[in-house]
Amino acid sequence: MQYGLKVENYKRVDDKKRVLVNEKENILSYLTILLASILISRVTLLLNRGDISGMAPFGIAFLISIRTLKDIKKYLIASFGVAIGYMTILNSASGRYINVIVSAVVLFVYITSYILEKRIKDNEFFIATFIGFIICGLFINKYTLGVNITLALINTIVVVPISFVLRYGIKCLEEFKDNYLFTIEEVISVGILICLIISGIGNLSILNIEVRNIISYLLVLVIAYAAGGTYGAAMGVTIGVIVGLSSGDMILGVAMYSSIGLIAGVFKDTGRVFSFLAYFIMYIALALYSDNLYITSIVEVIISGMIYISIPKKVYDKIELELNCDRKIDSINSISLDEIREEMFNKAKQVRIALNSVSEVLKVPRGNTNLIFNKKGTELTENLVDRVCGGCVRREICWNREFTSTFNSFQTLLENCEEKKMSFPGTLEKKCKKKFELIKGAEKIIDNSKGEEVLKGKLEEGRMMIASHIDNMSKSVDKVLLDLNKEVEVDYEIKKLIKKAFNKGSIEYKKIFCYRDVDGRSKIKITMNNCYGSKYCYKKILPIINNVMRKPMTISGEGCCINPKDNECSIIFEEMPKFFVRSYGAVKSKDGEEYSGDSYSFGKSVGGSYVTILSDGMGSGPDAGRESNATVSLVEQFLEAGLSKETAVDMINSIVALKFDEEEKFSTLDLNVVDLYSGNVDFIKIGAVASFIKRNNSVEIVESNMPPFGLLDSVDLDEVKTNVSNGDLIITLSDGVLDIDKKNVGVYSWMKEFLEGASKDPKQLAEDIINKSKELSGGICNDDMTVVVSKVYSMY
Repeated sequence: MQYGLKVENYKRVDDKKRVLVNEKENILSYLTILLASILISRVTLLLNRGDISGMAPFGIAFLISIRTLKDIKKYLIASFGVAIGYMTILNSASGRYINVIVSAVVLFVYITSYILEKRIKDNEFFIATFIGFIICGLFINKYTLGVNITLALINTIVVVPISFVLRYGIKCLEEFKDNYLFTIEEVISVGILICLIISGIGNLSILNIEVRNIISYLLVLVIAYAAGGTYGAAMGVTIGVIVGLSSGDMILGVAMYSSIGLIAGVFKDTGRVFSFLAYFIMYIALALYSDNLYITSIVEVIISGMIYISIPKKVYDKIELELNCDRKIDSINSISLDEIREEMFNKAKQVRIALNSVSEVLKVPRGNTNLIFNKKGTELTENLVDRVCGGCVRREICWNREFTSTFNSFQTLLENCEEKKMSFPGTLEKKCKKKFELIKGAEKIIDNSKGEEVLKGKLEEGRMMIASHIDNMSKSVDKVLLDLNKEVEVDYEIKKLIKKAFNKGSIEYKKIFCYRDVDGRSKIKITMNNCYGSKYCYKKILPIINNVMRKPMTISGEGCCINPKDNECSIIFEEMPKFFVRSYGAVKSKDGEEYSGDSYSFGKSVGGSYVTILSDGMGSGPDAGRESNATVSLVEQFLEAGLSKETAVDMINSIVALKFDEEEKFSTLDLNVVDLYSGNVDFIKIGAVASFIKRNNSVEIVESNMPPFGLLDSVDLDEVKTNVSNGDLIITLSDGVLDIDKKNVGVYSWMKEFLEGASKDPKQLAEDIINKSKELSGGICNDDMTVVVSKVYSMY
């Protein structure tokens, strides 16, 4: 612990910004509640078309329901807004000031419960509402007791269901930022709340064009386009009922709004322009049928349509994300995947940091060299004194009276022995009686010291070597982090189209997940019941997916994956590659050896690529075979894990060097990766000989001069890029095939001439190359011979 160290207090540098943001959000929230409470309280229920005044229970119900926010400021603002709203409809609401008084009673109950810190149940608010109506009936309207109780009970009964619906809608509005999955009932409750706000606008008009109608038409259009005909019709019914009750013509309102909402939702896939045209035609037809067609109403519909078309698409996407359960689930899953990937990224990052720390600790020097040297000299001198001077009669004279002279003479003697000088210090020559023992002891101590220094040097060298390799592994983890950070894009549109096609074709399924991989290629994962080997996915599902995607698709190499727990089958469909590769390998061991020191592998890998790997272990026999096989196995596993070629090579170099440095055993790597979609080929050669590409009329040589694994701390890849087409053959060889003449290593002219007229069958060609190489070397295999021939075929 360091005392006296000044540590600054913890501060949040963005506190002021957060306070400003919170203040803006609070002000916006207060204004929204004020406006909503004013408009909701203005809505009246006209029970008959000829009524001039009606009931206005919505303001009271809003006050009872908004208490769920548990915010005294918002409740007071809502109460103020309700009072203003009721004051604006004194002439159109029955009872004039009765609603204001009842609202005041509800406010009084809430404030009392807030002061007393007591929670009041809904029933107590309803009782307070009932009492408020009783008091107003007795003292304002002068009703008789029986009539007063009946009317108060009716008004209270009307308030009760409205308050529950509004409270439900308010709770749902609070969930919009929480990735909550809304049911149709919750959406309707929010719709009722919004429709009440719209209806509260009343008969406000500009040039005889009613603002309420424009907003109502626009709301139905937006919901229908964003969420479909079901939600559009539901919203149409909702707004038709509320606006119809307040205007006195509910039946026409429900028929008009629900019909146009349904039509607009049905035609949503044609685009906003055509869906509006369908909506407009439906409106004209209904208006003509009901004898309710006016110029002003047509203008209102056109204005709402213009606003509907001009709204940005991202607004509709946001609304659809909230209302569409499938999209919402996909979005939540995508967020979860991102969080999991970030967690893995952070853990891998911590591993990298730990490796860096270990490397730095190992690189720390042992200490001050001068101090170590002086300490060592003193220790050697003391050791020599203990060996020789322990029983000498002159010990007291030499090491008490003549300490400095004796000590320096001993150090001189040790230095002479270390430098192989046959010289005895003159000071000791005059007084030392154990000259022979002193010389022999000094020589023995120096020999032991040199042995210890050699051992320490080897340990230091090994420590620095391990530090270097750990540092390289840390850099490899950095590249792994970049691979992990690549994003996968979820494709919602394709998922929707496939679900429609499956439903149309009566295809049963459990889950569908569509996405684009890091290369931008479409992949579709489908989970369904086990078909027990009937090839249902090939016969029924694949043709439908091909028709939807409008491009050739195929089942991935993994095939069907059966979950034993629930017996469900998961299968991945991917874009069909343009090319197909077929390979054949031929091997001949060195004469006198039963096992080959070469290893190879080929096959399809992740990302739509075809990989061929050839490794030549140092020497021959089983030991070399183990080294090369380890290299091939590591490359396969890293590439299958989705790591890049560069990352895989770096990590293998660190592992091989760390594992094999002691015995100086190395291995080569000859790797070629064919992109089956584009035909591009990447060659990576680490200490490997040249490869060849046999085309129709030519032979291309691919070579590189990189050293084998483990010789260097890090590998700077010399990647060779080219491309192949239908009918091309890629020939990968070990050095035992090419370097048949050790005096002319690197001369490949004979192979090029041989390939120009050789067979195009990969199996035959591989065997012919082995036989030709053996023939040129006099029928003797001086080294392990391995040939891998890969032929490229075009699928379409």
